Amino acid sequence: MSYDSDQVVVDNPAPTNGQIDYLGYTPAIIDTTDSPYTTGDVVVILAKSDTGAIAINLTTKDNTANTTYIVKRVDGSVNDITLAPPAGETINAAATLTLTHPNEIIQVMRNADNVPPDWEIISSDTTLQLTAKGDILSYNGTTTETIPVGPNGYVLVADAAESSGLKWIAATSLTTKIAYHIITMAVSITATTWTDVAYFSWDYSRYSTYFSGTVTFWAEAAVGRTFDIRVTDRTKTTTYGSVTVNSTGIWNLSLTSLPVADDYLIISAQRDANISADPILISAQMEFLV
Repeated sequence: MSYDSDQVVVDNPAPTNGQIDYLGYTPAIIDTTDSPYTTGDVVVILAKSDTGAIAINLTTKDNTANTTYIVKRVDGSVNDITLAPPAGETINAAATLTLTHPNEIIQVMRNADNVPPDWEIISSDTTLQLTAKGDILSYNGTTTETIPVGPNGYVLVADAAESSGLKWIAATSLTTKIAYHIITMAVSITATTWTDVAYFSWDYSRYSTYFSGTVTFWAEAAVGRTFDIRVTDRTKTTTYGSVTVNSTGIWNLSLTSLPVADDYLIISAQRDANISADPILISAQMEFLV
C-alpha cells in the first residue's frame, strides 16, 4: 500500500496468499490450534474460538514502548480468549484480560509510563454483548454485563445485592402513596355519641388496587379532653378502623380492611362524657398505598 504527499492511498494492491486487509492492516488469523499464540509485529489479531479457548501472549513488538493490538473474536462463541501481558506487567490493572462475548473486539495499548507497565483498554465494542431483543448493559464495578429483558409487566429497579446493581421486579410490587383531603377545617367534637364528621366515596372499580389505608389528622386533645374516632361503611355495621385520641398532635388511624364493593366511608367521632372542654379535630386526610 502506498500514499501520496497528503497520505491518501494511491495504490492498494489486492491481498495475496489468502490474506485479508482489516482496518488497513494485514491481520493474523488464529484458532485454537495456535493457542497459546504469541504476538509479534502484527497489529490486528482475528481469533476464531468456536472450537475452544485461545490464549494470546502480548509482546512489545520492535521494543516499542506503547505497542498497540486489536483483538477481535470472529465467531459467535463465548469460549474464553485470554490476553496475557509480558511477565511483570499488567493488563487493565490485572494479570490477564478475557474476552467472553460473541464477536467481541478490543484495542489495548501498553502504557510504558506506568509502573509496572500496564496494557490499557483503548476501545471496546460493548454493544456486541447485546445479542437478544431487550438486552440491557450494566456496569458491575469491574466490567459490563448483560441483563436479559424481563417478563411482561416487570420493571427494572436498583438492588445493591445484585452483581449488576439492577433487577427485574413485578410492577405490582411497587407502591405509591395517594392522599385525599377529607377535612380542611377545624371540627369541634361536642357529642358524646358517634357523630359523622366526614365522608369518602368508594368507587370500587377505581380503588380496588388500594391497600393499607390510613386516616392522618391533627387533634387538639389535651389531658382530660379525650375522644374516639372511627371509619365505617355507610351502614355503620362494619368498622374498618378506630383510635382513641388523648393528646394534642398528629394521629394516624390505620384501616384493617377496605370495602370490596361500591360504598362510602363514614368518619365519625365521639368525645368522653366526663370532660369540660370539647376536643378539636383539624385537617384530616385519607391515605392509601397503590
